[in-house]
Amino acid sequence: MTRRHVELAQVAPWWVEAELQAAGPLAWGALFPACSGPVAVELGCGYGLFLRDLAALTPTRPFLGVEQDRGAALRAARKLMLAQSPNARVLAGDAFWAIHQLFRAGEVGDVYVNFPDPWPKRRHARRRYVRQPFVAELYQKMAPGHAVFLATDVAAYADEMELLFGGHPGFVGGRVAAKPVGVASKYELDFQAQGLTIHYLVYRVATAPLPAGAAAP
Repeated sequence: MTRRHVELAQVAPWWVEAELQAAGPLAWGALFPACSGPVAVELGCGYGLFLRDLAALTPTRPFLGVEQDRGAALRAARKLMLAQSPNARVLAGDAFWAIHQLFRAGEVGDVYVNFPDPWPKRRHARRRYVRQPFVAELYQKMAPGHAVFLATDVAAYADEMELLFGGHPGFVGGRVAAKPVGVASKYELDFQAQGLTIHYLVYRVATAPLPAGAAAP
């Protein structure tokens, strides 16, 4: 199948350009003037199927998809363009960096992490972005009451996620038996078709984020 080339100019209204990020946290209200509330973020949004469908469920809520691969991110933005999505944008960049650099405390709403690369070899484990610094950063930036929704087909990675989030005093939750979100990602559809077991975890921010640098309670 031939990949469709997407020009940035085509999808500019659905894009957050990396060069604008150097100054620090963005003015999310200006980027989503018709929306209200903290920004829901999908980390690793791929080609944007999940992002597009999720944003359509609540059109007054802002959504951001973050994708490391710029080509995939452009295709996700094109998907939003074709749907004329009024409340979603895409950013090409690293997931941890985006949360750390672009948001102030309380500006992140629900977070969706669908089938992150498990990097199964031990020497590559540090490349996983669901690690302790990532969990701590989410706690600092997420609004109280919002949740992290995680999905993986790798049992060992689900175990690790459970240890990381369950071990943080600011998150409450765990594994859930039923699919917690009403839309599916491309990988999820593929894995379901193959009959693979999918592990779902949901962790909610239980308390207000601590000041940066403060010790966890």
